[in-house]
Amino acid sequence: MKVLLRYDRSRDVAFAGEVRNLQDVFDRMREAGASFRNLDLSHEDLNGLSLRGLDFSDAQFEMATCQGTDFTGSRLTGARFTFTDLTCAVLDGCDLTGASFIDTPLHRASLRNAQGVPVLEDIHRQVYEAARQDGALHMGAWHACETTHCRAGWVNVLAGARHLEDRNNPGALAHLIYLASDPERFSGPAGDDLPDFYAQDDAALNDMARLAGVNA
Repeated sequence: MKVLLRYDRSRDVAFAGEVRNLQDVFDRMREAGASFRNLDLSHEDLNGLSLRGLDFSDAQFEMATCQGTDFTGSRLTGARFTFTDLTCAVLDGCDLTGASFIDTPLHRASLRNAQGVPVLEDIHRQVYEAARQDGALHMGAWHACETTHCRAGWVNVLAGARHLEDRNNPGALAHLIYLASDPERFSGPAGDDLPDFYAQDDAALNDMARLAGVNA
């Protein structure tokens, strides 16, 4: 099996040679102390690989599949995860500063102690208390006005993360915040589904109340 990996900007060859599989490529490059910065991994099948402790700064993962991929402790600053399937991926201890997540499936991913993702203390109660006020919840728009937001919009506002919406769609950003704020509930193969940001107002508020442990 011959694998050819290229850097994003210079297009220089990162690795070419006979290997057993893609994991073998990363293992050999890790042993050689190679850099993975600016690597183009778009459309690659990275499912279940161990990519722990590597520097993927500014790497491209657009439309890659990373189900169950272990990135623990990796540097992912500025990495692009557009349409990247990160279901059950492990991002514990990763530096995600400046990374972008657009239309990125994140169900049951793990973000314990990740940098670059805000943590909202007591997230379920805070979001419910904000959204239950008269006229405060409108699931038809991320941000209807300064005092009316959808569920994801409220998560981002309360976490002080609206400025991060420039690099992420609001839904993916809110899912990241949920994962970072309550990993015990949402992370891992046995974790709960992440909130549905396209539910109707009543259904969304009832689910917020359920998570907050109160009666709507």
